[in-house]
Amino acid sequence: MFQSIGVTCDNDERVTWLDLGNRLLQGTISPSIANLTSLRQLLLHHNSFTGEIPPGIGSLASLQVLHLNTNFLTGEIPRNVSAWSELIYLDLGINKLVGKIPDRLDTTKLRYLNLESNNLTGGIPPSLGNISSLETIGMGFNSLGETIPESLGRLERLSVLSMGGNSLTGIFPLSIYNISSIVYLSVPLNQLQGTLPAELGNVWPNLAELNIGENQFTGMIPASLANASNLERLTITDNGISGTLPSFEKLQKLWWLSISYNLLGTGEAGDHDFISSVSNLSSLQLVSLGFNNFGGSLPESVVNFTEVSSLRMKGNKITGRIPRGMSNLKKLECLELSNNQFSGSVPEEIGELGDLKRF
Repeated sequence: MFQSIGVTCDNDERVTWLDLGNRLLQGTISPSIANLTSLRQLLLHHNSFTGEIPPGIGSLASLQVLHLNTNFLTGEIPRNVSAWSELIYLDLGINKLVGKIPDRLDTTKLRYLNLESNNLTGGIPPSLGNISSLETIGMGFNSLGETIPESLGRLERLSVLSMGGNSLTGIFPLSIYNISSIVYLSVPLNQLQGTLPAELGNVWPNLAELNIGENQFTGMIPASLANASNLERLTITDNGISGTLPSFEKLQKLWWLSISYNLLGTGEAGDHDFISSVSNLSSLQLVSLGFNNFGGSLPESVVNFTEVSSLRMKGNKITGRIPRGMSNLKKLECLELSNNQFSGSVPEEIGELGDLKRF
């Protein structure tokens, strides 16, 4: 076997591995790369390549890894990909690719599929549900429309599903809620509808991030979400979620809680009881509860948010006085309490918060 910088050959001097990522390269990808018939890994990511992906790449029968992320590639994803039976990793993200996602990716070994941040149109092929090996699907920030196929619910190994920033519509597939391996689910900035199932936290025990912000979800935040003990980020901003918030005291890894612009709360006393359940979470850094229907007074436990840098609660129906002890929030940079129904004066000790930039 021969190995040079970025190039590996087998004993017959055939190129099997070509890594030219992060080399400040420009120009187009040569069509002659299709002559490297023994190539297993092609890594050209983080360069400035332009032009189209050579169609001949689709005929590389030994290819296992194709990594072209972060270039300026244009044109469509090659359609003649019938030879990609060995492909495990496909990353075409952050380019300028157009057209539709191929209806058939004839590979049964694909684990990682990233097409994010392109200009792709059309729908998500239902045939993706046949690639049972898939663990990661990234299609965010394109111009994809139509609905998310129910067939994706057959992907029992799927851990990452990222489809935010498109024009997806319809009911979020119930079948996906049955995939117990989900760790990261991000579908914000679409027009998706649906409700979060009552058993969500039990079905997704390994969930680390849930982002359904800026959609049309309704219903309540399920109490079972408190059982997802690995949850770090929860974003449900700008939907039609109503009801009260469950206790999150078990979520010791939670650092981001963003549920603004919903219909949460009753406008009465007791709406902020959940604050006591999260006030001792040492990991919590952002709490965004603005523009809901929360009433009652702020509990004294709010002064325990000692690690929080952003506390946003404006646009509710909060009454009473701002609790004493806000000077404990030494790391606070953003405090939003306007458009509520507070009484009394603003505690002078808020002026002691040296890092506060927005109030």
